[in-house]
Amino acid sequence: MKEAIMYLGCSYPQLENIRQVRSVDIEVIGTDKNNVDKNVRSLLTEFHRISATDIVSLIKLTKALKKKYKILFAYGVADYCYKA
Repeated sequence: MKEAIMYLGCSYPQLENIRQVRSVDIEVIGTDKNNVDKNVRSLLTEFHRISATDIVSLIKLTKALKKKYKILFAYGVADYCYKA
């Protein structure tokens, strides 16, 4: 079973981080409430259009992904932690 991480929020500023994870042969499952830049999307193993604040959908996705991947962790950018 391949190792993977879930990357919550996949806008262009995350491009280099995702590239580095992929360079060590770890799959990256991306989620974002918006469509993502084609350069970012090309590095993702899978992309799911889910907001980082949609906990129910993220749990459902995680359960499905665990059947295909060894999920190492989920990473989200800090701006989702703070009220707007």
